[in-house]
Amino acid sequence: MQLEQLDPLTRGSIFHEIQFRLFGALREAALLPVTSARLEDAFGVLDVVLKRAERDYRDRLAPPIKRVWQAEFEGLRADLRGWLRHVADEPGGWIPIHAELGFGLARSGERDPQSVREAAPVLSVASLRGSIDLVEADAAGRLRVTDHKTGVARHAGSSLVIGGGKVLQPVLYSLAAEAVLGRDVVSGRLFYCTQRGGYSDVSVPLDERSRGAARRMLATVDRALEEGFLPAAPAKDECRYCDYRSICGPYEELRAARKKRRRLGALNDLRLER
Repeated sequence: MQLEQLDPLTRGSIFHEIQFRLFGALREAALLPVTSARLEDAFGVLDVVLKRAERDYRDRLAPPIKRVWQAEFEGLRADLRGWLRHVADEPGGWIPIHAELGFGLARSGERDPQSVREAAPVLSVASLRGSIDLVEADAAGRLRVTDHKTGVARHAGSSLVIGGGKVLQPVLYSLAAEAVLGRDVVSGRLFYCTQRGGYSDVSVPLDERSRGAARRMLATVDRALEEGFLPAAPAKDECRYCDYRSICGPYEELRAARKKRRRLGALNDLRLER
């Protein structure tokens, strides 16, 4: 495969892998948590990790234009340095303890050693498979779960819980971490960890409200599966940026408007869950 420029999906994948490698290298160098006093040393470790990652991906992707390829990795360097600066300045005393914590997935050197093969039981109604980007602990031993995002910050606001069923990682990953680690999780968050995302974050407390929203979402999915009714019923303008538009065509929103509203009641109720 020859690559001239990194598409967003490939760039995001490389970014996440570098973060995972960097986490391990910083831990070995006793530089966790990253603080202002440790920042320059952390930058030095990042440079070593980036150099190795650039070589590995260059061999794998065979980019034909060296100048473009180098510019892409310099962009990654800038984003990752900005991310480390943000982490160093963040209050709260959060200490990273797990990176790429997997559950229900095959064991791999690209996941945390405490990953488990079994799926994570959630709310006694579902079993989840996945991998959590980062788990941190505070001085009291409570946990915070982070899902790193490399795109534009699309979600904001202190009232966000599941975003109408579109923003599930903060709550579901928090519940999965509790199941896998057997410890209390206080919150999950989306961290837009690049210049494009403004190094902003959206935090969702793991409380009765968020647990209830997750339970209702899972119940809605269960009922749809039992009834065999899985309609293509996009919300307004959701088709515009969908990766599958070429398959469905541009008219699913119009077709959904003709479906019987009562049959879409549960789905529309879910979309009201903020």
